Amino acid sequence: MTADQFRRYRQVGTYGAYRVVFRAIPGLTTGDGWTPAETALKLADLVNDSLPRAARLRQEHFENGTKWGIWGGGEEARYWVERGWHTWWSKRPGFLPTADEAIRKRLPPEERNLLEPAIFASGSTRRVTAEALASARSVQTHAELCDTLASSTTLSAKIEPASLAPLPSFTRFADAAMHAMRTLWNEINHDDAKQAPTVEKLARSAELRDGLERLRQAATAWLRAPGRSTFPHESVVTRLADAVLAVATPAEQLRALSKHHHEHGGGLRWFREQAGKLVPLVPDTDIAATDYRFRLRPLARLAAQCGVTNMNQSLDAISQVAEELQWRLAEEP
Repeated sequence: MTADQFRRYRQVGTYGAYRVVFRAIPGLTTGDGWTPAETALKLADLVNDSLPRAARLRQEHFENGTKWGIWGGGEEARYWVERGWHTWWSKRPGFLPTADEAIRKRLPPEERNLLEPAIFASGSTRRVTAEALASARSVQTHAELCDTLASSTTLSAKIEPASLAPLPSFTRFADAAMHAMRTLWNEINHDDAKQAPTVEKLARSAELRDGLERLRQAATAWLRAPGRSTFPHESVVTRLADAVLAVATPAEQLRALSKHHHEHGGGLRWFREQAGKLVPLVPDTDIAATDYRFRLRPLARLAAQCGVTNMNQSLDAISQVAEELQWRLAEEP
């Protein structure tokens, strides 16, 4: 990795997720974001006690050394794949990632009793947000959930109302941008010209032109959004909106989208423009990038698992795969 790639990469993925959790949730660390506090230690004990007896960590391991060297250099991953996880799973399933159909089930009481007060303390922003999401009984899409959050008087008492107001316009704009990016990526990787089609050729795709038009409509709505200047990272979002509206042709819009991705994309870049062509920079895995979801899905899942409230309607809306067929850009006066 280049230094710039590493700077972005270390803030995302598993490492970034754990760092955010440890810094943000009271009781998991002593306040420095690293040193485990009482709740984290109890969670660790809960996991450790579920391991087969021979695999459990004991205090003497830390006093006398764990002798990790018996695995040999670089064989730790092989050990867990071939022996460790298999043995653990057969003894006590439930601590490894679970299938989607299990995400709404409540956690075991001993785990739930530790996590619920830490993550969803009474009156906390997370709890108020989860309860606001659960109150939306008739929503069908993620964008409509954002409408609910923006209009919640309870949540606005916790968060500056001006910061919530642009949320509906932003989520529609973000989803339109991701839809255009996925469509563009699909066109690039299913082209006959060795996965490096010209911008002009791509611009002739009817599906891509439709995605770019959606992006233009959503950009217009974003620029009219009330309180836009108070939204986090507003300048980056507005820069994309201005860029796609400043040009007239689909080819110019593709260049604007590609340039914004190159300058502001997090993690690895998908493609770059080179000599009038869009050249992929990462392999095509047939796994589509997801829409921007403000972490509402994991929040709703955790709320369901911790027994905060019934999150079924919210989870259905967040997981709505046909949402792109239900575009309802809010009409602005």
